[in-house]
Amino acid sequence: MKQFYLKIDLADCNAQAKSQFEELVSPYQKHVKQSKNSYYIISEALFNLIEYDIEYEKVFKDSKVSLILGDDSTGKLKLLKSQSKMGSKEYNELLRTLRF
Repeated sequence: MKQFYLKIDLADCNAQAKSQFEELVSPYQKHVKQSKNSYYIISEALFNLIEYDIEYEKVFKDSKVSLILGDDSTGKLKLLKSQSKMGSKEYNELLRTLRF
């Protein structure tokens, strides 16, 4: 089954943002597909849950979001939309792709 995932890149954010993001997603680890030091790949459902928090908290203003299509049967991930900065025109386009 194919589903959307979102890569939240925190490489340009400070340590406080990374720590705060970890707190946001830690109760929902089953929705975290992959996590590294500077980024997380999360399910669409988890993104919908925390979207307001990451859009309106100033500590996440430097984060970037990518849209990924994942195939759960093979485990492969395919990048659909590259990194878009929060609040940018590209980010809004990414959200429209996700929603519609």
